[in-house]
Amino acid sequence: MIAEEEKPKKYLQLVEKVGDSGQYQKNMLLIFSLNWFVTGIILLSNAFLFRNPSFDCNAHGLLVSNQACSQYVCSLDEPYWQSFLSGDDHFRSIATTGNYLCSNQTTIDLVSSCTYVGALLGFLIISSFSDNYGRKRAMLISWTTCVVGTVIVATSFNIYMAAVGFFFSGFGCDASINLCLIFFGEAVGSKKRQKYSIIVQIFFALGALTVTLFFFLFEDWRVVWCLLVAAPALITLILIYCYIEETPEFLIQHGTQDALAALNRIGKINLDRKCTLEE
Repeated sequence: MIAEEEKPKKYLQLVEKVGDSGQYQKNMLLIFSLNWFVTGIILLSNAFLFRNPSFDCNAHGLLVSNQACSQYVCSLDEPYWQSFLSGDDHFRSIATTGNYLCSNQTTIDLVSSCTYVGALLGFLIISSFSDNYGRKRAMLISWTTCVVGTVIVATSFNIYMAAVGFFFSGFGCDASINLCLIFFGEAVGSKKRQKYSIIVQIFFALGALTVTLFFFLFEDWRVVWCLLVAAPALITLILIYCYIEETPEFLIQHGTQDALAALNRIGKINLDRKCTLEE
C-alpha cells in the first residue's frame, strides 16, 4: 500500500475533490467485503471438504478405540468400508464420495494442498501484473480465475479434476484480497482506509464461521460449495466488472485522459462533481 506522504499532492487534491469517502467507496467496500467473505470460505473449507468419516466398530462387536477401529477398517478390502460407517455421520465429503480413504490418504493430502500452492503462485504473479497493467485488470483476471476454479470443483467427477479447480480457486482468491487493499490505498481517504481494511478482514472471519455452519446443516459437500462459493464468487465478479473503476493513481502514471475519465465517474457517483484537464 502506498504511503500517504509518497503520493503526489495534486493527485490527493483531485481525489478529495471528487470524493475519497463517498458512495463509490462504500460500494467498493461492499463488493470487496463479499470478495473477502468468499475467499475466507475457500481457504478454510478444506477441513470439511476432505474430512474422513467416523467408523463404528462397536456395531460389529469390536470394542476398540477410534484409532484402532480406523486401522482395522483400513485393513479390509474397499467394499467392506461402507458397512463400518457410523450411522450418525451422514456428511458426504470428497473423501467419502470417491472412497479416497485409508491407503489413499496421501492423495487427499496432496489435493487439499493445491489451494495453498495456487494462492502462493497467484500472490507472486498477480501482484507484479497489477503494477504493470492495472489494478482492475489484475483484479478481473485473478477473480475470473477463481470463479473458473470454483466451477471446476463444483462440477468435478473425480478428485484430480477437483485438484485443478482448487488450484485455480486459490490462485485467484488470495491475489484478489491483496488487490483490495491496494484499491483502498489509492482510492479511499486516509480517515476511512484503515476502517475499511478492518471491515473486510471481519468478513473473512465471517466466511470461516459461515462455512462451519453450512457444513453442519447440509450433508453434501457439493451443495455447500455451490451455495457458499461458486454462486457468490460469480456475483462478485459481475459486481467488480460493473462498479469498480481503475484507480486514478495508476491511470495518472499512464495517461491523463483516462485518469480524468475515471475521476469524473467516481465524482458523479459521490458528489456529481467533475475535474477538468487543466486541474
